[in-house]
Amino acid sequence: MHDVLSPGEGDGPEPAGALVAAARSVADRVLAPAAEDTDGAPIVPRSHLDALAAAGLFGLSCPPAARLPATREIFEALSGACGVTFFVWVQHHAPVRMLAGSANHALRDRHLPDLCSGRVLGGVAFAYLRRPGPPAVVTREVQGGYRIDGEAPWVTSWGLAGLYSVAARLDDRVLYFLKEAVASAQMRPSAPLALAAMGASSTVRLSFDGLFVPEDDLLVALDFEEWQARDRVATAWPNPAAFGIAATCIRLLAESAGDAAGALAEQVDDCRRRSYGLADTGRTDAAHLEAQVEARAESLALHLDLPAPIVGEMLEDIARDGLTDFPEPPELATEDEGEETASDEALKPAPGDREARRSAREDPRKGDEPTRVQDPQPRDAPGVAEEAGGKKDPASPETGRGEAPGEVRDGDEG
Repeated sequence: MHDVLSPGEGDGPEPAGALVAAARSVADRVLAPAAEDTDGAPIVPRSHLDALAAAGLFGLSCPPAARLPATREIFEALSGACGVTFFVWVQHHAPVRMLAGSANHALRDRHLPDLCSGRVLGGVAFAYLRRPGPPAVVTREVQGGYRIDGEAPWVTSWGLAGLYSVAARLDDRVLYFLKEAVASAQMRPSAPLALAAMGASSTVRLSFDGLFVPEDDLLVALDFEEWQARDRVATAWPNPAAFGIAATCIRLLAESAGDAAGALAEQVDDCRRRSYGLADTGRTDAAHLEAQVEARAESLALHLDLPAPIVGEMLEDIARDGLTDFPEPPELATEDEGEETASDEALKPAPGDREARRSAREDPRKGDEPTRVQDPQPRDAPGVAEEAGGKKDPASPETGRGEAPGEVRDGDEG
């Protein structure tokens, strides 16, 4: 979501109303009615993916790719119907885009038809590229290809996806490989991670121990600095999933609080219009990217209107109760380390407030507390340019623990 998900601009036929209508039909008939059951299931039902494939929605990024306005509408419709199904499906489009624009024609011809038809689901592993420090996954050249070592900490759709685009560092370059999802001594998945949400995404840690990849399976290679520059642009793009989820919330809210729903709808519509408008200018200068990030942050803030310290306390409660395992964040060193400012102290909830909120959450008379879901970044996060005829080096989306974001734009790793 990604972070996997800002859809790319395609040159497919316009209008693409049939695809949008098909997406809304699947969302209404298949995904939404089963969303609650799917969220608690061990894995996304294959029948959901089959319905999306039958509607032609696995081929959005296949030449000629669907145009951006239609893709945004499709993302909004599906994400608003079932978040976890969308999160799994959206990450498929990253390897498809990369493969469609790859100079490796033999690899493209071998796998693209199955990916575009939906016979094979694609997945991604790359969000760890954003982490500081030594690379999490590395590769080196060996006779006939490459050897991959390391661990991808957040890989979605294991057991569903048949192919993954896997990123690895080679000195100051990033290499992407297309690898079949077959467990072995050299590529070992963990058991599915126990997540507070998106449990049906079948997210695992994937370890690489001397995995050999033939040279023929190389998707693309680019300089790491170039990847970082493209990733900064990709992760600033608006995430259609945020607006799709918000639209569903507004519809549900309208059933009991019409005035509040109307007011929220105006905020969401304004944020949506500004976010897409900023992205559609095509500018990538620092000031413009900052404006896009601010608009994107606003779209996410509409989902959870709570102060940051309260959100932090909620996450601590989840970790304490053993619902998931959140790593401690690194401490920020300052010149006045150990001293708290008055504003910091003012933001901290008092112990009495904590107990009151905890009691309220545990009150059996109130319903389940909504869970905030990690947001995938839909655009091609790895930042490989698409080809239109001669476009090249598409990118892959993804989101990872402690790295997100995106989209899913298109969903760490997923």
